[in-house]
Amino acid sequence: MRDAQRRIGKLPMAGPLSGRRAVVLHRGRFMRFGVVGLIGVGLNTLLLTLMVEVMKIHYLPAAALATEATIIVNFALNDRWTFRASRTEISWLKRLKRYNLIALGGLAISLLVLMMLTSMLGMHYVLANLFGIGAATLWNYTVNSRMTYMLPGPVFERLAALDAPADPVFGLADSSRMGE
Repeated sequence: MRDAQRRIGKLPMAGPLSGRRAVVLHRGRFMRFGVVGLIGVGLNTLLLTLMVEVMKIHYLPAAALATEATIIVNFALNDRWTFRASRTEISWLKRLKRYNLIALGGLAISLLVLMMLTSMLGMHYVLANLFGIGAATLWNYTVNSRMTYMLPGPVFERLAALDAPADPVFGLADSSRMGE
């Protein structure tokens, strides 16, 4: 990570985080997010298959339960590794709550894709679930980067410019960190 920070520090900057600097920062994080995601996909697929095949749970509630278990594991790994240099003063429990809330949006995306692919196209539930996970990945990374770990971006720059009041759910009161 320190090497990446040194490389980022040498890049020209037009604003708080722009151009090549942002690409380098997010490329490394997104790659780590992807590795954690692959671990999560394996866990999710294992849990889904066990619940459907062994426990005889319908694939949609089984997918929801498997995803929630995976969300918690992925949070722990992402918090410890992917976003370790981006932690804010927000408590671990509050970050977990945010991450889970955001990932539930990803869950809605993945369940919709799963349901459409299985019921409309007759695709096997495990394969359809993988497509659903893929569809939710960009949502989960982008929104967690900005809302759980407060990485700079256009939303935060606009909020800082407006001097937005504290939001009890997302804790956006400290605009001084938005340019980091």
